[in-house]
Amino acid sequence: MHKIINSIILFALAVFNRIILAPLRARQAFQPIFKKMIMMGAYGMNYGRHGGVEISGEAAALNYVKSRLNFSENGMIFDVGGAYRRILPIAD
Repeated sequence: MHKIINSIILFALAVFNRIILAPLRARQAFQPIFKKMIMMGAYGMNYGRHGGVEISGEAAALNYVKSRLNFSENGMIFDVGGAYRRILPIAD
């Protein structure tokens, strides 16, 4: 059953690509629309929050790690995202 559904989805995407997207591709007039679509896709994958640690879940992740590990006073967590200064007051 899954193979049939996957085949139908692939066929529908091919038709959509050929009928809808192909005439729009490489047209300068449609570039702003495609840029918006890229931004919406990135936002949907949780990119582009511009360091919004309040809504990204980073504070909750830090609290979870802190509750699971036994940190001494010299414990260290590396946050490679760069928003660590804003997350420390939010985390417990």
